[in-house]
Amino acid sequence: MRNSRNLLLFILAVAGSFVYICNAIPQIESQPATETPVVGGSPEELVAAGKAIFTSDRAQCLTCHSLGEDPKARCPNQEGLGERAPRRKPGMGAAEYLIESVYNPNAYVVPGYPRNQMTPVNKPPIALPHDEILAVIAFLNSLGGKTDAVFLEQVRKAQDPWRQGLIRPEEGEQQFRPPIFPGEASSGREIFRSQPCIQCHRVGREGREIGPDLTKIGASQTPDYILESLFSPSAVIVRGYKQTIVFWKQAGRPSIRGVALAWLPNKDRPRTLRLGVLEGEQTQEVNIDLTQVASVGDTIVGVKRNGQLDSLCGEYISGDEKTGLTLAFLEEGNWVERQIPPQVIDFVNPATSPMPPDFAELLTPQQIYDLLAYLVAQKGPA
Repeated sequence: MRNSRNLLLFILAVAGSFVYICNAIPQIESQPATETPVVGGSPEELVAAGKAIFTSDRAQCLTCHSLGEDPKARCPNQEGLGERAPRRKPGMGAAEYLIESVYNPNAYVVPGYPRNQMTPVNKPPIALPHDEILAVIAFLNSLGGKTDAVFLEQVRKAQDPWRQGLIRPEEGEQQFRPPIFPGEASSGREIFRSQPCIQCHRVGREGREIGPDLTKIGASQTPDYILESLFSPSAVIVRGYKQTIVFWKQAGRPSIRGVALAWLPNKDRPRTLRLGVLEGEQTQEVNIDLTQVASVGDTIVGVKRNGQLDSLCGEYISGDEKTGLTLAFLEEGNWVERQIPPQVIDFVNPATSPMPPDFAELLTPQQIYDLLAYLVAQKGPA
């Protein structure tokens, strides 16, 4: 018994000495890992680094762009960009065009895509360092182009004025502003859940993807863009989410509108259209038998023929009311592209968003601020 007590006292003494010694040693505070700056390296190393940055959650590039065909991508497909870049904008080589595209995205907007979709990547909320931007451009040019020492020297030369702050984006371009508004994100989440938002949009695991996924909207878009989308949903429509209109062959049967979720068996040989339709505050998926459809598309055009006015409905391809339109019409189960010259066009009802145009009128100003605060806070998975 006595030996056991002595052993216990010995153990406690050793433990106490150990604690005293450890506390006497200066402690080093753990720091989070920092990003390794991309400064030099061979063209191959820069391309690899650029790919890692481009596909990372931090850069958020794949939130809007794609590296292959994706009908729901908000911004242009980057596959083959290196081959297109040298002839994309007259008077610019690939290096100059790619530099301008990331530092001042509104300077040239690819036809078919709206302005103000992308913020300068060297500014918040993305804010990539200049060296990482260099690596990303090396990667993008490698998608169909040749990224070698000569090209990288051209990129550095084109990038240098931006590094020195000698160039400013055009006046009037939409710029990121820190969100200064009296909104509560927690209240905004409840509004998102209680309003029709959650019937069409997804945030994380909540909601449905009839409309664009908003899980990373705060990382990819500015508060200005989000606010405009609430007040004017059709001002900028994310690619793949235009409202499709169906007109029936049966006389008197009302048309139906919604988001095209799928063409079955596929878009080239469609027999059935799966449509996401918002009815009241609920969304339903409806299968449309295309043999019963007179016309279908996202754009309606009024055409003057022999003193008569006809309305045509088709899928928008290109053009406008002044220069003429190209639309695709579904005829006997096949898509047929047709040109409509400007002299016969009486009116054009362009594609609209399926989101209710008066959505913001359903909310009080405070509720709008709260919802905005919630959406701005959505930066993707933690």
